[in-house]
Amino acid sequence: MKILYLEDNAQDADLVRIELRKRAPDIQLEVVSTLTEALARLERFREIYGTSLEAVGVAPANGDVPARYDLVLTDLNLPDGNGKTLLAQVRDQHLPLPVVVLTGSGSEETLVALLRAGADDYVIKRSDFLETLALVLRAALDRFQTETFRRAATLRVLYVEPNAYDIDLTKRELASIAPHLHIESLQTAEQVLHRFAVPEPKLAIDVLLLDYRLPGASAIDVIKELCQVRGFDLPIILVTGQGDEEIARQSLKLGAADYVVKNSGYLQRLPTVIENVWLRAESNRRERVLLEERTRLALATGAAAIGIWEWNTATGEIVWDDHMYEIYGVPRECEMTYEVWKSYVHPDDLAEQEVKLRRIVAEKGQEHLDFRILRAHETVRYLHVAQTVTWGTSDKELRVIGTNIDITERKQAELAIRQHARQQSLIAAFGQQALASTDLDELWNQVAAIASQGLNLDFCKILLITLDGRSFILKAGSGWQEGWIGRQICTIDENTQNRFALLSREPVIVEDFRTETRFTPSEILRTHDIRSGVVVLISGTDGPSGVLGAYSRDTLRFTPASISFLQSVANVLATAINRKNAEERLTYLAQFDPLTGLPNRSLFLDRLGQAMEQAQRNHGRIGVVFADLDRFKIVNDTMGHSTGDRLLVQVAQRLQQCVRSGDTVARLGGDEFAFILSSLAHAEDATLVAEKVIAALSQPFELEGQEIYISASLGISIYPGDGTDADGLLRNADTAMFQAKEQGPAIYQFYLPQMNERAVARLKLETQLRGALARREFVLHYQPKVSLVSGKITGFEALLRWWHPALGLVPPFQFISVLEDTGLIVSVGEWVVLTVCEQIGRWQDQGLVPHPVSVNLSARQFQQQDLDAVIEKTLRITGIDPRLLEFELTESVLMKEAETAANALQNLKAFGVQISMDDFGTGYSSLAYLKRFPLDVLKIDRTFIRDVTTNPDDATIAVAMIKLAHSLGLRVVAEGVETREQLNFLIHHGCDEMQGYYFSRPLPLENASQVLMEDRRLLIN
Repeated sequence: MKILYLEDNAQDADLVRIELRKRAPDIQLEVVSTLTEALARLERFREIYGTSLEAVGVAPANGDVPARYDLVLTDLNLPDGNGKTLLAQVRDQHLPLPVVVLTGSGSEETLVALLRAGADDYVIKRSDFLETLALVLRAALDRFQTETFRRAATLRVLYVEPNAYDIDLTKRELASIAPHLHIESLQTAEQVLHRFAVPEPKLAIDVLLLDYRLPGASAIDVIKELCQVRGFDLPIILVTGQGDEEIARQSLKLGAADYVVKNSGYLQRLPTVIENVWLRAESNRRERVLLEERTRLALATGAAAIGIWEWNTATGEIVWDDHMYEIYGVPRECEMTYEVWKSYVHPDDLAEQEVKLRRIVAEKGQEHLDFRILRAHETVRYLHVAQTVTWGTSDKELRVIGTNIDITERKQAELAIRQHARQQSLIAAFGQQALASTDLDELWNQVAAIASQGLNLDFCKILLITLDGRSFILKAGSGWQEGWIGRQICTIDENTQNRFALLSREPVIVEDFRTETRFTPSEILRTHDIRSGVVVLISGTDGPSGVLGAYSRDTLRFTPASISFLQSVANVLATAINRKNAEERLTYLAQFDPLTGLPNRSLFLDRLGQAMEQAQRNHGRIGVVFADLDRFKIVNDTMGHSTGDRLLVQVAQRLQQCVRSGDTVARLGGDEFAFILSSLAHAEDATLVAEKVIAALSQPFELEGQEIYISASLGISIYPGDGTDADGLLRNADTAMFQAKEQGPAIYQFYLPQMNERAVARLKLETQLRGALARREFVLHYQPKVSLVSGKITGFEALLRWWHPALGLVPPFQFISVLEDTGLIVSVGEWVVLTVCEQIGRWQDQGLVPHPVSVNLSARQFQQQDLDAVIEKTLRITGIDPRLLEFELTESVLMKEAETAANALQNLKAFGVQISMDDFGTGYSSLAYLKRFPLDVLKIDRTFIRDVTTNPDDATIAVAMIKLAHSLGLRVVAEGVETREQLNFLIHHGCDEMQGYYFSRPLPLENASQVLMEDRRLLIN
């Protein structure tokens, strides 16, 4: 920026030049000392550059074109005139230059006069004017350039005139003499108010031209609404007729900017009026902005607490403003001298500052200084000093002028940043070390050293909670006297800072233990005369493990950054502890069962292998016992898995009491346990342990206030006879256990080679069964049921058969249990129900009299969650009468969960099907439940029919069953009738139906259909 600067005082001109060079190096001053010379420079400027920002005049013939001025800066009072003269020259010749006036007067009248005369800004020569001068000059240039471009731009004028002819005339006249005025027209007051209802930047108006005669609301009403009600900052010109000056005066009072009288030649004057009104409005806006800027600048200077001082090096006199006294904490009445100033400078910084001051005086230069003072001779503060030099009235007198700013907060922030960086570096290094180290003991001392170094404190301690959770011990630390490491510091219950941190889970800060009322210092703190300290919790995923503390013998205020650093160190330490604990836990879990604490399968096989190697060397024997709990699933299903887990824990405890200390008890998974019995003298010695186990488990278990009985089936294998490797020996014991389980609960069985053969055969059978349904290898046979009154067939029982491609027809007792154990019975059972329903439908289509067909529901099917949905879907798809479908359930299935069974039977009965109880008499029926069950039929088990003619007890039971069923309104079917004598007995005692080989074996589908077509009957007499 190039500035023409008119200043008659050479010292002031030098001072301004030096200050601008320091604060705004891009500003270049061309200084002239007289008004005459300044006017000559402006005339040459006009000849060369003209009156436009862009246009260039005629250059001198010699080609010497001086740099173009951007701004004029002039002192107001001059020896040969006044700065206003220079201002008037610039404005009269329309030179494109902003003018800023320097004045020593703060008179508001003088300042307003300058602005009205066209000054772009002013600067009052106060003590601090040099600090803001560059800002004022830049702002003035920016505003001038903005306004100059604005003057060249089109002005948007809204003309409100009810007469269309006047509107057209005005537009045509202004288009010819003032093309930069863009006229938009409206005709009513309502249109004007609506036009300004919602401000729209694209439709902004610069000047409102308002005719005083408007239909509806008057022009005065429009002015009042826009200016006073809505508060619009919009220049308004009222157009009046001859003799309407009173209306014009009213409009001016209400906020109009000017008025024009419609007389001869008014249209030629109108552009000037419009431009002047707009310029005045812009000037007013500029003054408001300038006032706001200067107010903000004054507030900013005051808020920054900038102190200004002047030092006369010849006399030693120092002049301070009020801010300086405040910064140094010096009483206002104190006379300030160089010696007094030195007493307030920090002793460690005084020598360096005096050297710098002497260099400034010698070189007549400037320098920025940062140093410390003792404010009020007490508190350390940091100052930033900007100094400059100016000559006095004689060559021997030199004045040093400068500003002071208190930068203590900034310095403290810088120190905090450096300390934070150091702390972060320590944390990062410690984190890497903690990640790489597997030795926690190595980390304890490292933590103490890092905490002390990062906080610059002498005392640090790491307290760990003891295993019993009752006290704190000093694991590591720094600064403490010898003998404290490893000692108990305090108990958990003692009212100390440590307990407070443990309970609150937050950092606990004590600025002075002597005045602390929340808790008392522990013995170690009292012994070392600790005054202040902070404690943070060391807590990981497994909960708190201790505390980390830092302490000082002085009273300190711990900052949030210091606490954050200490907590970060504690967190890294907690992570290392968690990782170590996790490694130990993983090692434990890899070898032990987490529920019972017994060795798991992996550790069991490892120990078994070692025991076998030792037995091989000593030619000894080893016993392996495989135990599986009987009916454990019932406990889980009825009482919940948590109760089942507690039962397993108690079982494990009893099993451990059944073996010697050198033997091993392991949990293999679920409800399976295994034993290693080392150094057996005889194989039979293993039975002693098996019998102990059976006896120990026969005692009731107390769970949730009730007694639970459980037993186990055990299999025993002996090394070396039953296997020479650990897996084989355990597998053979498992095989023997399955054989024991088939014989009943609480049985043990030694392994025999043929057991594996049966196990392999069963596994093969299971594998073949899994694809039998898809291969359509299952078929149904139908055994008729006959009325003992008419001899007619009353129905069939559908019986499942498996037609094996290699073995032929497999008996049910060989594969039904496998279907049950594997769960295949569910899908096979659904196929049976669907096949029976479809066959009933086909018999009906063939014209045969339909008879009910019964289907056996296994326990697994009866417990199906979606059994109701399966039955409903099957009946809907096949469309048969539900009464033709009968479900048979054994007495044991129904009574196992009698209450649940009663509800399930009611759901089935709702479909309209019939329900019969099979094998009645073999279980433990309750007459109360028997009455509640929605039964249609009771089937007497064959075991009571077999000897009914030879055993009086069986005969009596059979008769009682028949009478009981009839008393409950149920039909009675006798199963397994094979002789005429049995038949006659049943007829004589009123049995309703029979089923057995005496009439027919189970028949393939073709034979069953033939029996129906022939209407085969039983000969009753």
